[in-house]
Amino acid sequence: MRINGPLGGIGAALCAAGLAASMLAVGAQAAEPVACTPFEDTVCATDVPVRDLDDGVPYEYSGLVLDTTRVTASDLTWEKGWRRIEWGNMQSGTQHTPVVRDGATLLVSDIGVWHRETGDVRVDARLRFDEVNGIGVGIYQLDDGQVNTGLDIQIEGDRSAAEANNMLFDPSTSRHGARITISLLDHGTGEPLPADVRGTTGFYDLDGNQHDLSLIGEGWEMIDGVDAVYKHENAHLTRFGENGWAGVTDLNGDLGDPNPGEAHAALHYMTATFTGPTITLRYSAREYRGSGLQPIAAWNDPAYPLVYDLNDGTGAIPNGQEQ
Repeated sequence: MRINGPLGGIGAALCAAGLAASMLAVGAQAAEPVACTPFEDTVCATDVPVRDLDDGVPYEYSGLVLDTTRVTASDLTWEKGWRRIEWGNMQSGTQHTPVVRDGATLLVSDIGVWHRETGDVRVDARLRFDEVNGIGVGIYQLDDGQVNTGLDIQIEGDRSAAEANNMLFDPSTSRHGARITISLLDHGTGEPLPADVRGTTGFYDLDGNQHDLSLIGEGWEMIDGVDAVYKHENAHLTRFGENGWAGVTDLNGDLGDPNPGEAHAALHYMTATFTGPTITLRYSAREYRGSGLQPIAAWNDPAYPLVYDLNDGTGAIPNGQEQ
């Protein structure tokens, strides 16, 4: 800014000083963002929108539902990075294969069906595990040995147990787990699904920390590819990490039946919508826990549009469609 007259020099100096002070003030207000460090409770990103599950999921995401509860042992191809031993007995009969290095991959056949106008597409998923820290994968089995058709991603939070099974385990972190990249593939061709694919999945039975409920419990972080998270407003979930939500307050089964459909179980559940063939998540906990992609239909149903066929009649809807 130019100032004329005898006070021009003083005015210019004052103006420059004011501008500098203003810039310093702006700088002081613009705090540096918290760096996202794996397996930390600190909230470092909140850019994925959060919406009320009571309002439903937009119907545009109804074409594909990712659900690992339907997966059986015959659906798994152990590609690389696994130690084929039996580990873990949180549930009687559960067997797990530890991940032994970053970059381990597992191919899951028929994780879902993409319903599209040109025809249905069977969908496979390749799961890649990075930041491996005390984690294994297996098929959940009931006490009678029957397969409960469920892929179980399980965390070992105890150092001695992890080391006994030669698992990758970092004792300096309070949480353990892995970053999981899910690549969606056409079952028939093996090629990635197109960029316009949309779908939903869900995360059920997210417990608070069993041994100290004042701590943040089991949770999932939405690292990349997720459009929004849907949960109940009074959910027993809290933010953590990178767009993450984890169980707090109590355990899923503390107030009765922990099965889907029970009111308290709904408080330990969230839905996620996504766009594109690649989704990156991080699953973690402080103690021995297991999870998967488990959308609950009763809580996950999308809101479909109502379409009226007037059959060339004189219906009351001028444009023939109401949404």
